[in-house]
Amino acid sequence: MAKAKATDLHLQIMSLQNGCWKFLVAIIKKLMERNPVQYKAAKAMSCLNPFTILHNRSVSENCMGDLLVHMHQLSRITSDVQIEQSHSFQLSVPLPQQPTK
Repeated sequence: MAKAKATDLHLQIMSLQNGCWKFLVAIIKKLMERNPVQYKAAKAMSCLNPFTILHNRSVSENCMGDLLVHMHQLSRITSDVQIEQSHSFQLSVPLPQQPTK
């Protein structure tokens, strides 16, 4: 039973990582189509690194906030989309797991 839970958790982690990479590739393609990637946007995209998402939630959320603000300032997204995506990202980022005793 414990092995099944570990396997399920491993699959969930892999699925999250895969989804993050797909999203990262898609957003970079869209940015490249519209304008050259600017340093500020590229730095903020570090929030999409699965390692950062899993191990440093606050940094990941801050970077996503910076990315959304930057895209809003460039008029690439509306303020409604900015707020919606910020909340969506916060809900999708897993909470850090407490060590089991």
